Amino acid sequence: MDLVLDRWGPELCVSGNVARSLIRFGYRDHPVVRTTLRWLVDTQKADGGWHCFRSRTGTLDGWEGLAALAEIPEPERDGDVRRALERGAEFYLSRRL
Repeated sequence: MDLVLDRWGPELCVSGNVARSLIRFGYRDHPVVRTTLRWLVDTQKADGGWHCFRSRTGTLDGWEGLAALAEIPEPERDGDVRRALERGAEFYLSRRL
């Protein structure tokens, strides 16, 4: 899988920030960006958060996944992305952030 920084393996904080920036620069349909967005959906924790390091639960520093997925224009979000965004938002809202 060719993810951002695949030399070291994917890492949420960097991959999420780079994907978000590349979407803003017009590269949303680039295969690497699309693969990274899919990876973000697939690696969301059961509690709805993400974590920059290996962990079973999300942490408050995992907003990069949520921010990257939020850059996808709403009409172009598939069901998986919509659910990931809802779960990610609830992760923060339930912690009163």
